[in-house]
Amino acid sequence: MKISGHESLRDFYRYIRITPEEAANLVQDIWAKRGNIINMDHPVKNVY
Repeated sequence: MKISGHESLRDFYRYIRITPEEAANLVQDIWAKRGNIINMDHPVKNVY
């Protein structure tokens, strides 16, 4: 988190007001549109 200046990933997610699951879903959508995605049927792990 050196670029944003946040001490932890949790602080960063609190700052941008998005959950890790929402972030993962956004990345998955972007990769799906680009055609570079692997099937991700497993649940997202909690990062806290």
